[in-house]
Formats: sequence, C-alpha cells, structure tokens
Amino acid sequence: MHRERYPPRASPEPSAVFKAYTTRVGYGPFPTELTDVLGDQLREVGAEYGTTTGRARRVGWFDAAVSRYAVATKRHRPRMVLTKVDVLDEFETLKICTGYLSKGESGTIRLANISHLKHVEPIYEEFPGWTVADPGMPGATRSSGRLPHLHRADR
Repeated sequence: MHRERYPPRASPEPSAVFKAYTTRVGYGPFPTELTDVLGDQLREVGAEYGTTTGRARRVGWFDAAVSRYAVATKRHRPRMVLTKVDVLDEFETLKICTGYLSKGESGTIRLANISHLKHVEPIYEEFPGWTVADPGMPGATRSSGRLPHLHRADR
C-alpha cells in the first residue's frame, strides 16, 4: 500500500493538517456529529477507536468553520493538508460544514469559547461522493490526482 509521507522539515511552508472528517473524544458540543448509520460507517472504515481503551470516537462531517478558525489563529497562513481522504470512498454524498446558524440566523460564532457551539446548527455544503476506480486497489484515493476533478484543489 502506497502512502505519501514527508518528514516534518521537508517543506519550508507551515502546514495545517486535518482529517477529511472530524473526530472527537469525550463530552462536549460537536455540531457536525453523525450519530446514525453514516457515522457508524465512517467510524468503522476510519478505524476511529481509542488506541488504549478501544472506545469509539465520535465522528462527523468536516468542519471548515472550525478549521478556518484554527488556521486564522496562526501567525503564518499554512497550506492545508487533508489526511484519511480514502475513508470517504464509497460515500454517496459528502457534506462540509461551512458555518453555523445560531438562533436561526447565520453569523460569526465566537469559536474561542467552545460552549458557544452547544446551541448552533451547522450549515452544510453538499458534494457528490466518489467510488474507488479500482476497488481491488487499497487506498485508491491516497493521491489527489486520483480524486474526481470536482474534489481537487487544482481544478
């Protein structure tokens, strides 16, 4: 199985590394959490279980609003690296949280205080999923060149 790996100092540019979906351990607000069959599928395929305890991690759609905030708090604007994109193979539809509704209105949520996320509703943008071109080849989407054109940053 081919995986692209780079030593931490291989690039002079800082990188913000995110999973292609969101995970969380423990209690607390998680607006994009999937508590249905899709969440179970995402957890199983992504092997999202605690290393020591084996406890299931909470999983949800990618939260671009939180990711945008994380990047904005950095001194340098890093490039974004997505990991575990292959976990999303075979999902018919993909959702990305682009913001939140609070009390029925969209606006800026103060993400520095996580308690503000208790009462928000995610705003999603939907994209068609993809299937692995060669199901016999593990990790078919481990390279961005193998993703459908719509899902690539270089489109």
